Amino acid sequence: MTGAAARTGDLVRHLASAYASYLLFPGDTSQPAFRSAVERVTASAEVATAGGPYHVTIRSARFHGDDGEVRHDETLERLAFACFDRRIEHLRVHTVPGADELATFSEFLTLPIDEVLGRGGAAAVMRAMGVTSITVGELATDEDTEDLDDLTSDQVLLWEQLQDPGALAATLMIEGMPSDAAAAAHDLYVRFRAIEEILPARLTARRDFFVRIRQVLTHLPVAVGREFHAIVLTRLATERFAMSFGVNLTDQELVDVLFDLAEYGGPDPRELGRRVVSLTDRKGSVLDLIESHRDAVGSELATLTEEEGATLVALALAEADDEVRTAVADVLAEQLVDASDDDVVALRELFPGSEEDIRTLALLALRDYLAAEDRRVSVDRVLTVWSAAVRTATIAGDDELVGRLLECVATAIPEEADVFKRDAAARARAAVPTPELVRALLARRQEDGSAESVAAPLARFGAGALAAVLDVLTVEEAASGRAGLIALAAALAPGHLDVLAERVDDDRWYVARNIVTIFGRVGPSPEAIPTLAGLVHHPDPAVRREVVRSLVACAGADAASYLRRMADDPSAQVATAAVHALAGIRSDLAARALADLVARGEGEERRLALDALATHPSNEVPRLLGELAARGAEPRLPGPLRRQARRLARSRAGGGR
Repeated sequence: MTGAAARTGDLVRHLASAYASYLLFPGDTSQPAFRSAVERVTASAEVATAGGPYHVTIRSARFHGDDGEVRHDETLERLAFACFDRRIEHLRVHTVPGADELATFSEFLTLPIDEVLGRGGAAAVMRAMGVTSITVGELATDEDTEDLDDLTSDQVLLWEQLQDPGALAATLMIEGMPSDAAAAAHDLYVRFRAIEEILPARLTARRDFFVRIRQVLTHLPVAVGREFHAIVLTRLATERFAMSFGVNLTDQELVDVLFDLAEYGGPDPRELGRRVVSLTDRKGSVLDLIESHRDAVGSELATLTEEEGATLVALALAEADDEVRTAVADVLAEQLVDASDDDVVALRELFPGSEEDIRTLALLALRDYLAAEDRRVSVDRVLTVWSAAVRTATIAGDDELVGRLLECVATAIPEEADVFKRDAAARARAAVPTPELVRALLARRQEDGSAESVAAPLARFGAGALAAVLDVLTVEEAASGRAGLIALAAALAPGHLDVLAERVDDDRWYVARNIVTIFGRVGPSPEAIPTLAGLVHHPDPAVRREVVRSLVACAGADAASYLRRMADDPSAQVATAAVHALAGIRSDLAARALADLVARGEGEERRLALDALATHPSNEVPRLLGELAARGAEPRLPGPLRRQARRLARSRAGGGR
């Protein structure tokens, strides 16, 4: 190895050693191992930065200097993974870093990936933390950025959209994605494959092209991302886009995808992992990660059984590799409903008892774990499994278990818990109701036929349950199915009318009409009036006609002023419905509205309003009819209407005697 290459390897290796030493005792910069590593970093940095900034690039688990790949070892790979998972591909050392900056840099590498991305990316977070001697570059550096001048306007637009994954995801949602996750994922796959074909190869060959796509997926429903990855892995051997996407996943990202798919009915991660490795010409490191993810729990449990007082919670919180702790946390959550898993057998060896005892112990262990764990990623992962367990128990009709699961998290994460835990618990609870859950409950209770039998198990999940029902209603084609879903939504809607209000602006008229119908089914609801009033001039007459009915149901007598306006609707059906609705409201205000329509309206609705006014129960009717019949009325009625008003007034007066 040349002197330059040796210096490259020395410095990055000493940085990795400082990072590993810091992880042993986070926050303690006085520990001997860390101090020794700092001294080695100082010595090598003085040499490596003598001629200018020191620079290495990171590709998955490998560092590359000017003279090629740096000889790797386990410590170096750990640092490379920590950087690469946080989207860092370039690392520069400008000046000799001190102990405090090395500690801060190490602390930064322990931050959850989502938090790093959410705070503006690795470079921004490091600047905010005060690290200046070490800088990082995300994806391509400025000198790697290609000139876009020769692109067509369409190509520039596509490329610019990819540069803001959050905005692109929001656009996709606004445009309307299929509620079925598999269909939505297929549409996304086709869209992104087309973008790859349209953009020049020099842009799509860059890793950040696929990273941006991954980031778009993180802003979409989790189920859509899962189905997208399933499509990619099934098309690796047949489509260029799938192969390129798969190759650009980091080893850890790929492992996470494999286990996520397995958890939701996919193949064994080891079998699929071997296929992916062979197709993408990956090194065996991904298979090692898979095995460590699966086997870490079993091997560590064996060690724990030799220690007095050892528990699964203690292992999950122990000082160990993140992969071990995460695997244990996953197992801890998975035991909630499955007492036949191999890992539960290991649990039985620690805590002998019946399957009910195992479930009880698992729930208690989960409660203790969530109360003690302070890693955001681990809490989110365990609560994701918890959501799936609650969903499974709900479908099975096991209300007792659902209640115990909910109580478990409520006890572990009370109101005074850390904000991130409360937020994570709220997200997990909101994630329980899905369109698939709604369909399963409807199918399970089809013989009963009552909305209440389905609403009861869903109601405990609040607004999320109503949203899931509306998602199913949006794509339901059968009239009988829509009727049942509307009844179910109406049973869940009280207290969550804001969820309905968010949907009335849907461009699909039938969706808006269904939402308006649900408002009406809820019954008297003053808070619904502003939303319904905003639909008085909806572009579709079918929606406006439904607004008439729902206004009466929600507003009662207060609907009269809105109905008066709708009685002038250009659609004869809407106008007629408004007149009949006014006739059915037993209030003086409704009677005056009918009289005003007779005086100032147009067409057939004036005659209908006059007939309705004559039979209205208001005590003001005789006076109103008399005013309409008077010659000096302003505005003056046409002769036939005035004569009819006079006859009706006499008839009403005679009937009164």
